[in-house]
This record gives sequence, C-alpha cells and structure tokens, in this order.
Amino acid sequence: PLFAAPLEFWLDEIAGVRSTAAVAAAEPPRGFSCCLRGGDIIDGELRAIDERHVVVEAAGGERLRIERPFVTSLVRRKPSGNAGYVGPGGLVGWTQSPESSWQDEAGRLVCDVPNSSVSRDVGGPVRARYDITLSWRRKPELSLSVAAAGGRAIDPYRFEILTAPAGGPVAVLIRQDERGGMLEPLDVPVAEQGRLQVTLFIDQAKGRLAAAVAGMDRIVDLTVAPAGDRKPADRFRLQLISGDICLEQLRVSEWQSPDPVMGDPDMTRFTMRDGTVVEGEVVSLGDDGTLATKTKAGPGTRAVGDLDEIVFAAGEQPDNDPAAVRVVRRDGGVITGDIMAVEGGRVTVARPGIDRPVGVSLADVHSIVSLRTTEPRPLPGRVGTITLSDAEVVGCLVDAAAWGGGLAWQPRGSTAGSPIAATGPGGVSAVVEYVPRSRAGAEPQGGQVEIGGIGGVINLDEQGFFFVAMLNEEGAAARDGRIEPGDRVLAIRPTEDGPFVEAKGLELPMVMNLLRGRVGTPVGLRVARPDGGRPKQIDFVRGLIYV
Repeated sequence: PLFAAPLEFWLDEIAGVRSTAAVAAAEPPRGFSCCLRGGDIIDGELRAIDERHVVVEAAGGERLRIERPFVTSLVRRKPSGNAGYVGPGGLVGWTQSPESSWQDEAGRLVCDVPNSSVSRDVGGPVRARYDITLSWRRKPELSLSVAAAGGRAIDPYRFEILTAPAGGPVAVLIRQDERGGMLEPLDVPVAEQGRLQVTLFIDQAKGRLAAAVAGMDRIVDLTVAPAGDRKPADRFRLQLISGDICLEQLRVSEWQSPDPVMGDPDMTRFTMRDGTVVEGEVVSLGDDGTLATKTKAGPGTRAVGDLDEIVFAAGEQPDNDPAAVRVVRRDGGVITGDIMAVEGGRVTVARPGIDRPVGVSLADVHSIVSLRTTEPRPLPGRVGTITLSDAEVVGCLVDAAAWGGGLAWQPRGSTAGSPIAATGPGGVSAVVEYVPRSRAGAEPQGGQVEIGGIGGVINLDEQGFFFVAMLNEEGAAARDGRIEPGDRVLAIRPTEDGPFVEAKGLELPMVMNLLRGRVGTPVGLRVARPDGGRPKQIDFVRGLIYV
C-alpha cells in the first residue's frame, strides 16, 4: 500500500516468502503421507500402487502419479502426527534467549550471538525421529536437545559439538539422567563440512537415544533407564555456545521401526496398525482397497485400513536435479521443484518423478524458500534505503516518467520501480538514507566515525600480487566464509556503486585504504586462488577491525 503500482520481483532474487495470515483450525488428518527422496511430503488418499507408480489423491482432488523409485515410504496420517512438526519456517512460535538473538532468514533460524538458545514444543510422540539440518560459516560449539527439560533441569537427550583441548571439534551423543549417564563420541568431520545432517531417534519410555549422521557408517545407540516418573516432553532446543549456526530444517515424525534405521531397507517393510512388522514386496493396490503383497509365506492380501506404514526397499536411485524452491504447507506437507505459475490463488510446482505439476492453494502455503543463489542484479542508481511509515526498503530512486513524472523507487531485486503513494494529508513523507547505519551497539561514542574493513591482513607476494595472509575469525571475511588465506586480491571496489580498482602495481597503504571505510558500508573484492582459476567477485559489508 505504500507504493502506487504493484512491484514485480525477479524470482531468483527472492530468498523466501512467508505467509502472515492467521492459521485456520486444522481438519483431522486423513489418508497417508507419501514421503519422497529429498524430504518432500505429499499428503492425500492412497488410490493405487503398481510396479511403477504410486497414485495419491492430494488436496483439492488432484490425482498425482508418482514414480516408485522416488517414493521412500507411505505413512498413515494421524492426530499424534507422523509429521509432528516441519519447519522451522521463521521465528513465530519459537522462544529465544536472550531476546532478539536469533534472526529469520527466509524461514531459516540464524544466530551468531554466543550462549544463545532457541526452543519450541514440536509435538513429538514418545517414540520420535528428529531429522535436522544445520549449517555454519564459522565452526560452532553447540548443544542440541530433544525432549528437552524445563527450567534448570538437565536436558537428558543431547547431541553436542564441542572444541577439544587439542583445538579440533568433536561431536558427542549424551544420554543423561539423575542417576547417571552415557557418552559416545561421533566420528563426524564437522570442521570441514560447513553443513551437517543428523537424525536423532528417541524412545522416552525406555530412555533410549540414537544418532545417525550423514557420511557416518554407524549408528550410535545409548540407553539409560529413565529415573523416577518423568513425564514425556516434546520440546526441541538448540543452544549456540560459540561460532554461528543456521537451523535449515527440522522434521519431527513418529519412530516406527523397532531399531533406528537410516537409508532404505533391503526389503520392503510393512507395519500394521496392531504393531506387526512384515517384510516382502508390494504387488498392487486394487480399487477395493486391498493391497496385494508377496512375503516369505507367499502371495497374500492385506486391507489398506489395517496398514500403518510401508517403507520401500532400496532400489536404483533416480536423478534429482537441484530444485529452485521449497514450498511448505500449513499442515506440514513439503514440495520442492520449479515454480511454473502463481495464478488463480494457487502456486504450481513441477517436480521430477510426478506426472504433473503440483498445485498448492496460497491459503495453505506456510512458506516458500529459495534453494538457489545468484549474483544480485545491479540497480540503475545509487543504492540507499527508503523509510516510509514503518517500512524500510533497500533500492534506488528512478524517474517516474512512465507514471506521469516525478520520482519512483525501485527496490533491490525488482524488475522496475513504482511511484510512492501519498502517505498523509500533506502527501509523501519519506527519507532516503545512503550511508547504512552500523549495527546496534557498534556506534562509537563521541560522534566519531568507526573505521572498518574485511578483518584480514594483506601482503605482497614475489610475483607482485596482493594476497590474504591472515583472517581474524570475528572479521567480516571470515564470517562470510567465501575467501580463504592465500587468495589473491586482484581488484577492489571501495563503494557499492563505484568501479573496481586493479590492485597490482599499487602501494600497500593504498590497497589498505581501499579496503577500509565506515563500519556497515559495502566493499567488493575480485579474488583468485594462487594456482590460477577463474576469478570470483565477493561483496562484503565492512565490519570492525580486530588487532
């Protein structure tokens, strides 16, 4: 409403979209959750199965034919929640300590404040499976708790990453109770990965905790009988001790199998509603709701109404091209792929393995997160921030001749500008600021300008190239993570809308002056590895200089 014309944005410039509409009362879940490779979940009525396809009637009566190799399992939906939680989808519903220590970045939860935590109730059943994806730029120390305790009580089920006395990081699984505990190190190369996928299995009735980490060839399993009559808990807590962390994804579901299992089983496994587990093959599903199977006992049939879960056997892994977006529904469904259209109150996503694009009502969308990164398109004018009422929009002033003259504002990532709408009886009331303000707490006393940089030492090598000799862990470049010691600095752009200045041939003081500026202002570098290779452009925001 602050702009007179609609704003159109390039899809690859958008990091994420989140619904702010009130959540309607949820209908009782029906049918099955069809779980696909890559983490997608399509909920609906199970209509057919043959040797090549699974057919699901999704919301709105849409029949989807899904290729069998893409399906990992079919899980009956129930009020206790096979997908008790799918997120994080932003900070709504999460508790932070201290306040405002965590940030929402396109639905992901990000923090670089030491000794900060974020937690929420996730509706996990007593036997639960937590699939967690974390990432970072600086190696973190952290504690991740499931079925977490309240108040000052000890969290009994924990996965931790700590720094060993020798200096390297170590991952540890901890099962602890009032009467004692168990601890088991995990062989996880957390220092090199920058990203971690961990699955925690918990059985609160037995005091059992198990962990499986992507890239690790074993599952660590600890059991300590619970002390006293501790009530089941469903709180998830992530505490950052040092470094930085991003909670990319959290999925909580019911742990169905007797033992923790990662990957596909060797044979298809059926779990019946009475708890019986049978291994065999799925032959077909008829229109009468009868499932034809083949087990060690021979061919047979089972009523779909008696079925709780099917986990399909390992097979040939299909190719899965990188998806552009992830759409998360309010009921926990997830679909990743390429957006084909947003029209008629629906967003339509095409995904490999499904015979047609999947439509999701915009009223059912919780969030849309971009899974690709691109270099931002340059704006046609000097970049600043416009403040209109309580909104702040980064962009630039442009000519409003197309709308009859005057000034318009073009936000970053948009295809064109828009005139500013009148905001009061006196017309437009807006402020454009071209010098970004430093972060809260970083403003110097006495009105002095605080000089910042990339947080690194630059030297000259024997070939006359300037190179990064050292990076401070707290500096802007180290926090960004894209530049490494040894990289050659080929050119520097000291202002966001200025030209690049070639570094070779300059004096060292001039190079340092080009890198330095007010804290919070942008600086661009063109760098290359010392052994050659294609140069890359990296844009930073200057941070404090550390000595």
